[in-house]
Amino acid sequence: MITGEYEKLQEIAKYNVCSEHKANLEVAWVDKHWVLRCGADGGHYPASVTRNPSLVQMFKEGEELPGPIADNVRKRLTKEAKMVNENKEGTSLALLPKVDLGSGVQLTEKVITQLVNYAKKYDLDPELGHVVFMYGKPYVTLDGYLYHARRSGAAYSLESRPMSGDEHDAYNLGSTDYGWLATVTLIITQEVYTGLGIVTYKEIKEPSKNDPQLPAHPVVANNPQLLCQKRAEWQALRRAFPLEGE
Repeated sequence: MITGEYEKLQEIAKYNVCSEHKANLEVAWVDKHWVLRCGADGGHYPASVTRNPSLVQMFKEGEELPGPIADNVRKRLTKEAKMVNENKEGTSLALLPKVDLGSGVQLTEKVITQLVNYAKKYDLDPELGHVVFMYGKPYVTLDGYLYHARRSGAAYSLESRPMSGDEHDAYNLGSTDYGWLATVTLIITQEVYTGLGIVTYKEIKEPSKNDPQLPAHPVVANNPQLLCQKRAEWQALRRAFPLEGE
């Protein structure tokens, strides 16, 4: 049973489904606690959840979508990327970020070409965000590992959950820090790989060096719970489906 504060559980319910029934989640008040409850079975309180990807997420992960839907998703991504990359020099690849996502430094055409070659080495698509530049180094994203896992053809399950109170203490996390654990299970061999995701209060509240009124890490500050979950899933997938020579 996953318990917690109402607002935090609402955020989990928004982006996830019950791992067992693949049904939407709802927040309920049970035994003087806010808990996550399965929408398909009101008496079931899942111990873990599975992310419910959007069409864009499914497209990035390599899911086969009907032609018209796939075309619309790509058009949307192209439009969004064009807005982000407006007036920035570099590659003609419309969906590719033109800046280092960690430092914000403008990427040169040479660096972008290197990133594209790095992605091709692992049969990944840089335009779909499978590989990005982060603090001067190429970084395979969660989308990249999900795509790589799908291409492997291996049957697997991916589940995750917030840390329990005891686990929170075991990792020496503060009361305002976030912690998630993720599990990848290979169906045929029953091998299990785990991942840990942490977002600290310091990381959430760190001010931007350019503008102290803004957060240094806006993605973290706006969605700490979701990002924490993704970090745990990224680590579990990286262990279950390693990229040779990465």
